Amino acid sequence: RTRGADTAAAAADILAAVGALAECSSQLEHEPLKGAVSGATAQLFAHIEGRCREFVAALLLMGTCNGGGESDDLAYDKLWTLRLMGNRSEVTRRWIIEANGLRVISQVMIARPGHSKLQKEGAWLVYVLAGGGGLVALL
Repeated sequence: RTRGADTAAAAADILAAVGALAECSSQLEHEPLKGAVSGATAQLFAHIEGRCREFVAALLLMGTCNGGGESDDLAYDKLWTLRLMGNRSEVTRRWIIEANGLRVISQVMIARPGHSKLQKEGAWLVYVLAGGGGLVALL
């Protein structure tokens, strides 16, 4: 297997453990274990959410640096990552929108009119975030 596949498998395994912990948190009935598991679960979720939100913000911030030597392919990869995350997570879509992501996506697309894959990815991301109305606004 490739390193990426190993990372994905490890992530899936860790997320399964987190899911099991959350399930335990909601089903345990006796203290002090119920309180300990609930507290640990809440801290873990807060940490994961914070890091994911920081990463989304960093992707958007990096996307605004059009003149900083960022390649078109790197910009495409960032949009692809944001779309994949947004497609799978409502909270991620909210973070992108709250961080003026629609404006950033538009700027990235305007700066790279000849990169057809990036244009398609940006359009899909806008659709994921804002539906057909977002695409109309993009025009």
